[in-house]
Amino acid sequence: MKRFLVDTFLILGAAAAALFLFDKPAKIALVPGPPLIGYAYTDEGEYLLSQKVEKGKTFANIAESFGIGYEDMLAILESAKDKYNLEKIVEGHELSFIAEKANGELEKLVYQIDSEEALILEKNASDTWSGERIDIPYETELDEIGGVIESSLFEAVVGAGGPVLRGESATEGKDERVALALAEMFAWQIDFATDIRTGDSFRAIYEKRFLNGSYVAPGHILAAEFTNDGAEFRGVYFSAKGGSASGGKDLDGKAGYYDLEGLSLQKIFLKSPLSYKYISSGFSYNRLNPVTRTNWGPHRAIDYAAPAGTPVTSVGDGTVISSGWKGDLGIAVFVRHNETYTTVYGHFSRTAVRQGAKVKQGQVIGYVGATGLVTGPHLHYEIRKFGTRVNPLTIELPPGDPVAKTDREAFQKTLAQYKEFFE
Repeated sequence: MKRFLVDTFLILGAAAAALFLFDKPAKIALVPGPPLIGYAYTDEGEYLLSQKVEKGKTFANIAESFGIGYEDMLAILESAKDKYNLEKIVEGHELSFIAEKANGELEKLVYQIDSEEALILEKNASDTWSGERIDIPYETELDEIGGVIESSLFEAVVGAGGPVLRGESATEGKDERVALALAEMFAWQIDFATDIRTGDSFRAIYEKRFLNGSYVAPGHILAAEFTNDGAEFRGVYFSAKGGSASGGKDLDGKAGYYDLEGLSLQKIFLKSPLSYKYISSGFSYNRLNPVTRTNWGPHRAIDYAAPAGTPVTSVGDGTVISSGWKGDLGIAVFVRHNETYTTVYGHFSRTAVRQGAKVKQGQVIGYVGATGLVTGPHLHYEIRKFGTRVNPLTIELPPGDPVAKTDREAFQKTLAQYKEFFE
């Protein structure tokens, strides 16, 4: 598909063009400057209108705002369903409609599935629609970052120095999203809410992603080391597919972070299910009940103090086996991960999943509240191993799958690229 940079005149004139694109003007706000995704797929003689999906909006709502008729909307939904269900568009993702400049006829639709993929639908000569999922065509540059933590990882990353473009404006310092990427990379080794110490240090090589010459976001961390309280953690991003780490997947469908021995940095569970202020009550076989102040008994869980409404995520992949009211636990969610482990999350203000739902590691399942027998908002968190409650802070959890034997040679080539970095 031919791609080119639409000139500034067409973008600025998009609002006026909308008047003859459909039977009625599009009642949307245009995205200032070049859209993040659709812009890359515009051919010569075309222009586009683009919108970020707002909270509570459906594809039907947005299509109607662009003047798309009901039958055309159904045809688009039907043509896309084998590639992506547009009835499940996500808040904050971009949806673009591309039209023929000469006659204003709708020709394409582009939807940002996630940071790696886009859905493109095109109208055929027979007035039917066909679609495909393709990798977003980022241009990437490599950058290196390093620093010593004085107060927080976030401040250390932003203050690491060196100008970086964010959209079309330059700011001093690195993109704060690099801090999030580092925290995600080592989330199974370090609890970034409680384990970070003054004097901890980090170094990393990472991707900077561009579309049509404009900086969009950081990509993958490609190699990194993090020293936490004297313990050193190292890792690389590996994809047997080769090439840029962006969007790559290895031969068995996985791509991720591994230590220098080829062991997965990702473990079966995250270190904690939320960002919290402090642990208000630890794992104990005999504690005074904080509500009644009279009864002593076991508390085989961890209580995380956090503001009401704080999102809580599942620490691992699994199936929701219970979601709702559970006596003293108030509104709670139980997630079965496998035949060995189940996790329990209590005192929610509300849940975000239903019984029977499949959840992914890191997916929001509920929000901190103060339901049930409590003195204030917090999360009650349990890990059950073969039905027995175990201490989430001390249990040794198995790592994810190591690099496959068939991929070891490719993994060693990846390590060789960063030999100098780790020396």
